[in-house]
Amino acid sequence: MPTKPLETVIYRDLQIARAKKFLASATPLFQELVNYGSNALIRCVSSTSRGENEDLAAMNLYRHILETTDAFEVLIAACCASPTVPIVRSSFEAVWPSTTYSRTPICTSGARSHGSRHMRASVFQCTR
Repeated sequence: MPTKPLETVIYRDLQIARAKKFLASATPLFQELVNYGSNALIRCVSSTSRGENEDLAAMNLYRHILETTDAFEVLIAACCASPTVPIVRSSFEAVWPSTTYSRTPICTSGARSHGSRHMRASVFQCTR
């Protein structure tokens, strides 16, 4: 006979009932986001005018973001919010290099370098 969960700790039915209103609008939104993104990925890959595999890294990061967003939607639809934390973090980390990329190196000490507005560490070493 299966063990029943302690409802003071895990009350699945209550969580599903509370999330029903949110899920009615969020789940189709995330599904459409992933569906449209997958079509956009194929258009981007097939319309490149550059050399073969030149944009491979960017396209793989974009695909990773689509896959993690899809996994997030599946877990949220099942009212499993806690396991989404590493998935959302992974998606954020895939986006982060593209938003902070600069040809100017940033010091790993965290100090501002060359007028950078953000104090983030970089894989580049300071040359000063």
